[in-house]
Amino acid sequence: PHVRGVDGFDARDHATINHHKSVVATLSEAAATTVEGKANFLSSVPVDIRMACTNGDVKAVAAWLDSGGAIDTVYTTGVHKERVQNMHNRRSCAVTLLAEATACDHRELVDLLIERGADVNIQNPLHVAASWGNDMVMRRLLRAGADPEAMDSEGEGKRAVDMISISPGGRSAQCMRALEDHARACKAAQRAAKQRARTVAQQDEEQAESLAEAEARAEAAAAALLEEEEALKE
Repeated sequence: PHVRGVDGFDARDHATINHHKSVVATLSEAAATTVEGKANFLSSVPVDIRMACTNGDVKAVAAWLDSGGAIDTVYTTGVHKERVQNMHNRRSCAVTLLAEATACDHRELVDLLIERGADVNIQNPLHVAASWGNDMVMRRLLRAGADPEAMDSEGEGKRAVDMISISPGGRSAQCMRALEDHARACKAAQRAAKQRARTVAQQDEEQAESLAEAEARAEAAAAALLEEEEALKE
């Protein structure tokens, strides 16, 4: 049941696509009885989990991850191929769960995937969010460490900002503001870090000066004590 065809789907995937629930259950049970079937299930993203991601089904995706599913698996989707092609504005249909949830603006699912450690730069989810006008998801990705300067994975030399011009629904301004706010926040953080470094350096310098003064006072006191002892001897 775990063998995949040229389309990347196995028998369970096809049963899922065609809504044959009893067949899906039978194949799932059969696959789970073999080590190879279990490994195949966890190292790929089953169609029902891909569809759950597209539909924003947080519980289903979380359950699959809890079972050991690989969160950053890159897969080629066929169930909603046209949507994903449009999503990326590219020829490729290679996505991750995070990239797909990003395209569909499923914010709760995006939060879950980020919380579970999804790589926010694989398959350029920030580019995807920008191209779809999902500015709130862009903010989540940027906070999680998405690189706004990264080039697209298709090698077209496009950054996230380059994708904003094609975003639908008049969300270009909001998406641009998300990038600008992030840039300002980064600059503010850099200024704060430099200020902290200067403060620490100044404190270290003051501490060194205080130590030097204390040592000088101790030496002076020792010298004065020695003079008193010499005077008493005389």
